Amino acid sequence: MLAKLFWLISLPVAAEEPCSVRVAHCIVGHVRTFWQEAVYQSIADVLVPQASPRHCADFFYVLSMSSGLDTAKGGVYEYNETLLWNTAWRWLPPTKYLLDPPKPSGPRHLSYHQPDCLFQCVQMFDKVRLCLDLVKEHETETGQRYDWILRSRPDLRWDVESQLPPLHQLSSQRIYFPITKENVQDSICKDPVQIVPRSLAEVFYERILDKCLLRRDIYGEVWNCDRWIERFCESEGVPIS
Repeated sequence: MLAKLFWLISLPVAAEEPCSVRVAHCIVGHVRTFWQEAVYQSIADVLVPQASPRHCADFFYVLSMSSGLDTAKGGVYEYNETLLWNTAWRWLPPTKYLLDPPKPSGPRHLSYHQPDCLFQCVQMFDKVRLCLDLVKEHETETGQRYDWILRSRPDLRWDVESQLPPLHQLSSQRIYFPITKENVQDSICKDPVQIVPRSLAEVFYERILDKCLLRRDIYGEVWNCDRWIERFCESEGVPIS
């Protein structure tokens, strides 16, 4: 018995493969269906391994826990932190998190005082900025910098047909918007999922709120968060795919 026990204990442990990329997942938005197994399991089984090996990924969360500030499509709900630990966070444990962040405040560009400011996008953009702050805190604490920020929504269910490009093959000078079921026909939605090189993260997530997108500035184009993202990237000379 002792010999057998010693043999079991002495089995070699498989070494983890080196990380060609290190990915910070910023899972940001309203909780909605995130606690449901089909949703969080799809993130763990489809999204995460397509981006990088599991040990090369960390998870950062900025989540709204109730429907008070949600749109009508989100339904009525109110969750607590315990629910997350008992469901989604068992599979996708947080490195850092912020629950129920305050509304954006502080001085704003004059464009935010205009009646045609696309203010509905501001809170979402601000949550992603807060998530980047969590990532930067962790980088400072560990002395290690991520290669990519992968922003996704907590209520997106991924299926096996969802395809993420291999991150280690992507250019670090371009922001990517992968195809998801949120897409309509040939249009790729840029709000739900964003793959951002770490070197561009401050430009994209911190400066996008410098000025509000006004309806008068888009000359009849669709007035939504995707257009705001496109216009901002154009103004900063950041290529997108």
